[in-house]
Amino acid sequence: MTTNPEKSVTIQRMNYKGWPDAYRLSNGAAEVVVVPAIARVMRFAFVGGPNLIWENPAALGTPAKAGEWPNYGGEKAWPWPQDDWGKRLPSAWPPPTGADDVPHAATVVGNDTVRLVSPVVAGYGVRIVREVTLVSYAARVTIRTRLEKVEGEPVPIAPWVILQTPVPTSPLVARLTGKSPLPEGWKTLAEGAWKRVERQGNLLYIERVPAPSAKLGFDGDALAAVFGDALLKVVATPEVADGFLLGERGQVYSNADSDEDKKRGVEPYVEWEFTAPLRPLKTGEASTLVTEWDLTRLPEGGARTAAEAAAALADPAAQP
Repeated sequence: MTTNPEKSVTIQRMNYKGWPDAYRLSNGAAEVVVVPAIARVMRFAFVGGPNLIWENPAALGTPAKAGEWPNYGGEKAWPWPQDDWGKRLPSAWPPPTGADDVPHAATVVGNDTVRLVSPVVAGYGVRIVREVTLVSYAARVTIRTRLEKVEGEPVPIAPWVILQTPVPTSPLVARLTGKSPLPEGWKTLAEGAWKRVERQGNLLYIERVPAPSAKLGFDGDALAAVFGDALLKVVATPEVADGFLLGERGQVYSNADSDEDKKRGVEPYVEWEFTAPLRPLKTGEASTLVTEWDLTRLPEGGARTAAEAAAALADPAAQP
């Protein structure tokens, strides 16, 4: 165990639900679990509380195998855009080998960070380097995702982070930034249905239906939603501001409810996704995306609706 007496963050090696050599970071109030064996963050919660990250009980403890892709759940990083996979690989699915289908090397950095490093990702000549940091004073995790070009010709690429969560108890709220060329700041990425997609100022309210699945993209930098008595907010900040694909900086995917999944105890989920600007990387160059997760308890007796999520994203500087 690594302990920081000044910041009171501990990092402990553990077996997490069948995966050996996982890392649990805790500050006494919040905890996050990193699982190098499957290149994911698998838990973020108040200590002893419900997990704000979706897990697939049917895949727990399953080892990663190159060329295969069980849907473990969790949070991971892939090269963006997905539409280019089929151009650089024998097939467009599963994700490129090395991204998340093999174990990543893990090291403890300082007293509050776990670093994951992938092998060279097939078809791209990049390594995925991720630093997961838990602060000492709040339920806040910062994840720094960096694609490092180590070989091959320049390839247009960007980090893409995908967080799977249980279905929130409120609609999701997205924060739009800048003057989007899209009339409402968002677009459909995969055909499906939504109960509600409504823009109010620089906020976009997104409410799913049980079926079918659906995906949308938006020109924005943050998402928030309520989960019972807790509120989760995710903010994504790239190192450069230009080069986002139109309507795809942020994305929300809603997985359809399934009777078969229900029988297996697999709950539905949504995905909170963000990308960095797309640009070609030469050997020795890198592209970085920083995501910050904040988990807060809501006051007793509150409405616990999208209003709390909207308040968490209030930013007078971000104008539609």
